[in-house]
Amino acid sequence: MSSVVEYKDQLYRDVWNGKIPDRVPVSQAIDVVYALQYSNMSLLREQYSLEKIFEAVDKLAPHVDSDIYPMSTSSNIVAMRISGSEVWVMGSNGFLHLPNFAPMDPSEYDFLINDFPAFQAEMDIRSNKAYQCSPEERELVKLRVNVSNMRYFSTFAKKKKEITDKYERSTFEHIIGMTGGPFDNLANGYRAFTGSLNDIRRMPEKVLEAVNILADGNVAAIDRMPAGEDGGFVFMPLHMATFMKNSDFEKFWWPFFQRVLKKCEDTNRRIWLFCEDNWDRKIDFLEEVPVGSMMAFEKTDPKLAKEHLGKNHILSGFFPVSMYQSGTEQECIDTVKKYLDILAPGGNYTFKTDKNPISMADAKLENIETVIRTVKEYGKY
Repeated sequence: MSSVVEYKDQLYRDVWNGKIPDRVPVSQAIDVVYALQYSNMSLLREQYSLEKIFEAVDKLAPHVDSDIYPMSTSSNIVAMRISGSEVWVMGSNGFLHLPNFAPMDPSEYDFLINDFPAFQAEMDIRSNKAYQCSPEERELVKLRVNVSNMRYFSTFAKKKKEITDKYERSTFEHIIGMTGGPFDNLANGYRAFTGSLNDIRRMPEKVLEAVNILADGNVAAIDRMPAGEDGGFVFMPLHMATFMKNSDFEKFWWPFFQRVLKKCEDTNRRIWLFCEDNWDRKIDFLEEVPVGSMMAFEKTDPKLAKEHLGKNHILSGFFPVSMYQSGTEQECIDTVKKYLDILAPGGNYTFKTDKNPISMADAKLENIETVIRTVKEYGKY
């Protein structure tokens, strides 16, 4: 291991151990769409090729001088196309989007509650057009999907390591599994955004039973994850909480999510929450998250988060990616210094934007370079 990598690893190790690092670590990642556009490659064609994706990543990586691997993980679009996914759909412009798709009918709560494995199998069929065939044909399609995923993940790991080693990036922080809020599972996987919020009005007791079963699944999934270790975390993107009034949140969302958090805490697995949207009204609940957890934020007030969470939790996010798109060089410098002044004192902070830039329309590369350089200079302790 080079001294450069050792230094970057130590930055993150210090943060995770509650120590003040030499400087603020920079955890900036860019979407593969941005990389492909930067290399003038076709989104409609080259997103299906890991080789082309990593060729593009290799060109962009020197300009995104973060302390970690500089690209967000891409999805296996080949497998999605084979299965005919209704959940993730590629538009005519090559961008993936998540439609408000609800494979579950509101009359099917008893199906979920009484025979969850059969329910899951049925939802899987409804969520993938190519699975809507005879059982024999479906097995062949699933075999093709599995082979595609095996190839994808093995190739991805190899290529990512090559880029990481070449550009001397830290791998200290790494994901060991992914789960989330059980109510989010209901909304994202089965009833969609609008359906799930309507159901808590029309059939609240059924929703509570269903979310409890989904919480059982989340807890069981954590048991199957690798053992916790330094830098290894369970990633939890949180979707629905901020769109619920507090009385609904306290009844349908928070108690079941607490079971998930407790399972991680009891099994010594670290937690990384992505707190989407604005958590200002619910910031007190996050104080109950196990000490030492990482929380990345979008629109939450950084001063409020620092006041309530900065002592016992690791904060990240906040910096508006819109500054990359619209800011002048000086505005980028001034804005990042403002966020560092709020969030960096006392440690427990890594720099990251509120969301990763997806396309070149989201961020000027020179602004990304300016911000990262400023963090490394101004973020010294």
